[in-house]
Amino acid sequence: MATTYRTRSWSLDPPLDWTVEQHEEYISLTPPSHDAELRLTSFSGQDTGVDAAQWVETAANVNRRMGRPVVTAVYGDFSGYSTEFTAVGKWFRGWVLRSDAFPLDVTYSCAAALVGRDDADIAATLKTLRFHRAAV
Repeated sequence: MATTYRTRSWSLDPPLDWTVEQHEEYISLTPPSHDAELRLTSFSGQDTGVDAAQWVETAANVNRRMGRPVVTAVYGDFSGYSTEFTAVGKWFRGWVLRSDAFPLDVTYSCAAALVGRDDADIAATLKTLRFHRAAV
């Protein structure tokens, strides 16, 4: 694991050889091969009027209705659900997580042929997720 990457609201320890880029709306982590991406984003419950707990449950129910697997997920200070699916030749694994009232949306995407390659790095990284309460 590399040095801790910290936003105002949360932090994590990305894999040592992965690149971390901050964009206006999200944080992107990419492996050295640059052929996959782990994207993390959030929103303000106060600004949007969307409750984090309700958002997590709604996302889980939508994915269930679409026939996707929905599995309980706990990573660091965050909990929620994960799902995975293939669309347009790409494979996606998504996590809808929250810590108290703070929502965190995490999505990993890669070519369908690469499924599973980065699983260990992603799991290790997500286990380091920490919420910084003062930011809410």
